[in-house]
Amino acid sequence: MYQEKNSAYTYKVGGHLPLDVSTYVVRQADSELYEGLRNGEFCYVLNSRQMGKTSLRVRTMHKLQAEGIACAAIDLTKIGSQDINPDQWYAGIMKGLVNSFHLKLNLRSWLREREFLPPLQRLNEFIEQVLLETLQGKIVIFIDEIDSILSLKFRADDFFAFIRSCNEYNRLTFALLGVATPSDLIQDKSCTPFNLGRAVELYGFQVQEAQPLAQGLVGKVCHPEVFVEAVLDWTGGQPFLTQKICNYILQQAENSPEKMIQEKSEIAGWIENLVRTRIIDNWEVQDEPPHLKTIRDRLLRSGQRTETLLKIYQQVLIALDSCSKVGIPADESLEQMELRLSGLVVKRGGQLNIYNRIYASVFNRSWVNKASATLQPDFKQLVAHQEHKVLSLLSSMEGRDFDDLLYEILGSITIKLGELMSVDRITIFFIDKDKNELWSIIARTTNSSSTKIQIMANNQTAGRVTIYKKAVSLPSSDLSETWYSDLVEEQDKRTGYSIYSDLTAPLLTEKGDIFAFVQLVNKLKKQHDPTAAFVEKIDDEGFTEIDRTLLAEYAPGLQRLLDRCQACYKLTQRLQASEALTEATRSVSQSSFESEEIITRVMEAAKKLMNADRSTLWLLNHETEELWTKIRFEDGSMRELRIKVGQGFAGQVAASGKPVNIPFDLYEHPESITAQQTDKKTGYRTCSLLCMPVCSPDGELLGVTQLINKRRSGDFPEYDPENWPEAPECFEDSGSLVVMVITNTYNLENQGFQLS
Repeated sequence: MYQEKNSAYTYKVGGHLPLDVSTYVVRQADSELYEGLRNGEFCYVLNSRQMGKTSLRVRTMHKLQAEGIACAAIDLTKIGSQDINPDQWYAGIMKGLVNSFHLKLNLRSWLREREFLPPLQRLNEFIEQVLLETLQGKIVIFIDEIDSILSLKFRADDFFAFIRSCNEYNRLTFALLGVATPSDLIQDKSCTPFNLGRAVELYGFQVQEAQPLAQGLVGKVCHPEVFVEAVLDWTGGQPFLTQKICNYILQQAENSPEKMIQEKSEIAGWIENLVRTRIIDNWEVQDEPPHLKTIRDRLLRSGQRTETLLKIYQQVLIALDSCSKVGIPADESLEQMELRLSGLVVKRGGQLNIYNRIYASVFNRSWVNKASATLQPDFKQLVAHQEHKVLSLLSSMEGRDFDDLLYEILGSITIKLGELMSVDRITIFFIDKDKNELWSIIARTTNSSSTKIQIMANNQTAGRVTIYKKAVSLPSSDLSETWYSDLVEEQDKRTGYSIYSDLTAPLLTEKGDIFAFVQLVNKLKKQHDPTAAFVEKIDDEGFTEIDRTLLAEYAPGLQRLLDRCQACYKLTQRLQASEALTEATRSVSQSSFESEEIITRVMEAAKKLMNADRSTLWLLNHETEELWTKIRFEDGSMRELRIKVGQGFAGQVAASGKPVNIPFDLYEHPESITAQQTDKKTGYRTCSLLCMPVCSPDGELLGVTQLINKRRSGDFPEYDPENWPEAPECFEDSGSLVVMVITNTYNLENQGFQLS
């Protein structure tokens, strides 16, 4: 089959192959691109670098020109993309067409006459009035290195829309070649040409296509076809690597023919040794012209996508090493498309596969681990960064709850710790003793969904981190390592989660008191198939002494962060109180409002600050010894209510001059009869209450203010009057309204604002 010796054969390593090179391998893409353009179809070849796109373009142009079709090739890298404006860029394209088609046109004068037009319209007139008028017959314009458009400082959507519009010219078509995806090139999907054209896939060399490669070794080695098959077994048909290794074989055969093997059975081993010594070993030094380094750089310089690309590729490696029949499903996501454009992986049989054995050997799991390590700070660095971040959140916490702060600070920390400890789930249990609430921060490290983190309270999950918030009854004695076990068991029964191993460590205050726990659940094997059943990922050895030592090292950092988070939140609340009071003072000092409206305005500010559902101002009528106010009833009407001084909680405050602060549930208070009677009239349900006297600067009692029903944090159904007297969940807050803040609020009276 390969009998004829040809001493003129050469293998081209790097750059495109000239027309006279005999080692060009004709692939399916050659016929697809030729037929498509010959029929006037818009075609595009978007693939990884060094796959032979330019060589394909040169050959296809030659065949089309042989049939009388006028062709031009524009390399966008020669126009530039950095310090260039739209006028210059479009002019560069037109200049390339003038030169390629040998048009007799003074382009500078032609453009000067149309300088009042936008650049795209000039190109359109050039195509219609110059190119189509001058050239007869079919025209094909090849645009190579189309991905250089991504470096332009202006959007090029209009250019692709123009290409789409050229579909109306029956004898003009375009071919785009480069390293990009259609979604990278154009953002406006309504005017993309890619949904009209033909995508030409460029695959590696197949054995049945490789006769030109074997022909170059005829007379140099025995069994040249076996040599080529062994090369393809390592390269997967990747053009650059295949040409390079064939060139090494030819050089070896010509320089040291006595060292060339003769037996077929020894060829595969000889090729493996050649590949390892000349390609894989010390590859960063030997990789000239650059190929492997090009793949490395594209992978590691993908900005925010780099970490995701490495994780996807790591999963492909794990599936390969485990010889799993179920690989990583291929899809059209931006991350997978970017990984495929690097050339490192390909889509085969609906799954992602490593392109070839050389890539698998060079970019192995050890390389991925090192590359990942350079992207992420270690745990201590991350803790230090988040500690500094706590202070910056002070100015942006308005309207946000404690779970927001935990999300901002502990979300990434929790995931990082889970990944470092190689566990499936990590939970931090934290008690907020001031509010008698339990917070549990839960992270799953093996979640296959997006790494975007979201926080939802009240036992709802989203993303990889979930924060639960629940009111608890604290043990009367010191906390132990088992107090939370009932909660965990209940939660896991509800979710159906299985626990095979767990490790728990307490977090201590500076005084040595336990205030939180870290729980690691389900130790995972260091290397596991991500597609395997969950139980198969579990490390049978469970947690070891090494794990306990590591967790003990990480625990102090978590303790400091939790302490700072809580301190930051409390300080923020005090700052917001001060700001609210200052704003109220400023607004009333500049107004001419009636005194009732002034106090009402301050009450609204206090209601918002204290997260109360209602605020009421009772005014004192000295003549009748009554307190009166106006309350909105459930039917929307405003009606007047009156009570005697000494009657109910507001009346008691008016009589004694002392505040009353009653937490949930007010109906259990022995003196709540008046409140219940008032609620029955209005259809409302009072669950907690804070009453304060309002006095003039001279100490004269002017009235009583009330803040009613501290609202519970989270999403709960609004109160339904039909359920009275049942207490709604939204008002079941275990804390009480803070007296100190309201006391400060009514110090406004001392600023000279009095009730008349």
